[in-house]
Amino acid sequence: MRILASTAAVFALALSSPPVHADPAATHYCAAQNQPRMKARPGSDVSRITFDFVDGTNLGASPGRMQRLVILTPGPDRHVQEWTYRSGGKDSTDTFDLKRVP
Repeated sequence: MRILASTAAVFALALSSPPVHADPAATHYCAAQNQPRMKARPGSDVSRITFDFVDGTNLGASPGRMQRLVILTPGPDRHVQEWTYRSGGKDSTDTFDLKRVP
């Protein structure tokens, strides 16, 4: 399988399996030397999971952090990630569209 992305950036992410009745969580291991933790918010669209910032470790290492991650699965051969970075009170979003190529 070949994966194509719009950039060579690598994002380290850990998704945790929650206990019963808890929300899924994600921790981003950032090149900015911080580890923001995000919690999934409830939604009715099974092809979309939105994780919002809750807290993190080493947040003083950099003025910015990941604020949100949206994972979309629009089809069996496609996976889209929308990463929102917050710095100085301003958000910027990068989208990674990964496609399986036969």
